[in-house]
Amino acid sequence: MYLYKNNRTARNNALRMTFLFVTIALLTASCRGRQSPAPPLVDQQVIQDTLSVSGYSIHHVKLPYAHAITDRDGNTKRYGEAWLIKLRLQDAPRISDERIDFAIGDYTVPEYGGWKGGIYFRIYERELLEQLDQQMIRYKFPGADAFVASGLRLNARVDMSMKVEDEKEALGRE
Repeated sequence: MYLYKNNRTARNNALRMTFLFVTIALLTASCRGRQSPAPPLVDQQVIQDTLSVSGYSIHHVKLPYAHAITDRDGNTKRYGEAWLIKLRLQDAPRISDERIDFAIGDYTVPEYGGWKGGIYFRIYERELLEQLDQQMIRYKFPGADAFVASGLRLNARVDMSMKVEDEKEALGRE
């Protein structure tokens, strides 16, 4: 039992509790039987049919910090430069929690980021870049059995005199 200094405090607290109880009861009753409308379902095949890789560019970039990569044998290499490959995408789906896989030939891109016009990824080894020359750029949606060919082949023959750019500039960031 609560002890109050006076009856006014007890009456105010009782009114507050009654108001709170009535408000909760009315909200519960008004929401009963209502469901929020489900977002419209989009056929995954429609999204796959509309996505296209419209082009690409290759940039030799200086990285903002050295990237350390450990190979399967446990050897670690540090890289201060890389080749940045930017894929221009048309009608790309919005960001989701499921990943679209991208590949060039048999090489599946392990990680990629987004830029205003599509996606980008880095290749650290010149030998790998040369292996990817004339390979088909492909993509695969979650749940799909096979990759879809984009119709573009990567021309990865890079000129050794290629200017080394700042990575932020190559991505169009400040």
